[in-house]
Amino acid sequence: MQPGWHVVTVIDQNKEVQANGGKAIGKYNIIQYCNGNSSAVMLSSDDRKPIGAMMPKAFAVYEKSDGQVYVATSNGAVMGKLFGGETETLIEKVSLEVEEMLRFMNFKFSLF
Repeated sequence: MQPGWHVVTVIDQNKEVQANGGKAIGKYNIIQYCNGNSSAVMLSSDDRKPIGAMMPKAFAVYEKSDGQVYVATSNGAVMGKLFGGETETLIEKVSLEVEEMLRFMNFKFSLF
């Protein structure tokens, strides 16, 4: 992981679903991760505090019925466009760092 980033928690979503009355969904983990400095900058403005509902960032890592493993995450490029201004700039910076962390998978957000 890049400096400043850390894993907050890993959720076994299949286990959580079953523990709360749902049917098994197969192998499905949610990895929540955060950068303290980026979070502090984002949440230091009262206008941006609602963005905390989308934090920490997360990846879903799951296996489909074909046995292939997939990784999903929200598209930071699109999210930034929804907010504009300084918020967009901050989200874009974080999104580029996420791209760098996922480079080993040839991952790229589609709007940069």
